[in-house]
Amino acid sequence: MKILMVISDTNIGGAGKWILETYRSIDKARFLVKAVIPIGSKLKELYEGAGLSVIECGGIDDKSFSKSGVKELYRIFRQEKPDIVHSHGTMSARIAAKLPFANVKKVIYTRHSVFEPTGFFTTPVGKPVNRVITALTADRITAVCEAAKKNLTDTGVNPKKITVVYNGVYALPAPTPDQIKQAKEKFGVSENETVFSISARLNPVKGHKYLVEAVHNMKSKENVKFFIAGTGSEEAALKKQVADYGLEDNIIFTGFLDNVSQLLYATDVLLNCSYGTEACSLAILEANSLGIPCIATDYGGNPELVKDGINGILYPTNDVAALTDALEKIQQNPSLIKAYGNAAKRTYQEGFTVQIMTKNIEKVYEELLYE
Repeated sequence: MKILMVISDTNIGGAGKWILETYRSIDKARFLVKAVIPIGSKLKELYEGAGLSVIECGGIDDKSFSKSGVKELYRIFRQEKPDIVHSHGTMSARIAAKLPFANVKKVIYTRHSVFEPTGFFTTPVGKPVNRVITALTADRITAVCEAAKKNLTDTGVNPKKITVVYNGVYALPAPTPDQIKQAKEKFGVSENETVFSISARLNPVKGHKYLVEAVHNMKSKENVKFFIAGTGSEEAALKKQVADYGLEDNIIFTGFLDNVSQLLYATDVLLNCSYGTEACSLAILEANSLGIPCIATDYGGNPELVKDGINGILYPTNDVAALTDALEKIQQNPSLIKAYGNAAKRTYQEGFTVQIMTKNIEKVYEELLYE
């Protein structure tokens, strides 16, 4: 079965990583996978390095729809003759695949993100319109969590077309005692300090400013450190906020990290403060694979990964007081880290490995093609 994955991303994000992980673990005796990406995308080197064949396409760079993108994709589909076109945020691919003589048997797309639906497609008139558009351009839809599925049904999409296939990741290599020691030395962490870290682009919807406020409000800041990994538009504002509160010794900006696992080796608790786009967080899953629990907002798909009081702590989105309480709860009861961490690892192993994800998407492909 020949699958063409089509993605419009010029940078490396969650959807791009999903394609890579699926390719790495899919049964290559039954599935031939190729990726169609924008010209000049950073995904090219990543994919080709893993052995994934790449087709570069003009007109689709960071665009869901463009006439030139439809034209170029139609040309590619006629030449490649795929059994299934799997679109990731690319309406152009769905349209091109459904044109006459496109040589495409079936079309599927995946919803990777969660955000509050607004606009025409949420109205009584818009919902039926979107239902028809979706029916005409997709034979099946997958969503990476129930919250993402709800986003779709809230805009009129037929729930019978949607299958939830949770993200999965490869387990990160368990660190040796020496690796843990080296990681703590690299980041300047002493043995008696509890380390929290957050790895996300420095964008407003990731909620970093609420974390800084929560740390500021903690009654005691002794023996705790917070690492913020990543870069983005909010970097200068966040650093000023930290400096204004005099928290430079407690909150450390690492910048972009090529190897996030090294920071995780020094981390006791992962943080997720997002209030936008969060679906099935790869960062949470990778941390859970190491037995690292998470404190997360109750936004989007987070409650499907983090079970409050079992494998981590959930708090109301953008609630600084609740986040402060969660941080202090861990600070005052460090034994919770191990208990939550053991449960987090079980959660990962039972439902969020890349092998489970790939098995589920293979089933969707086979059902779709032979239905």
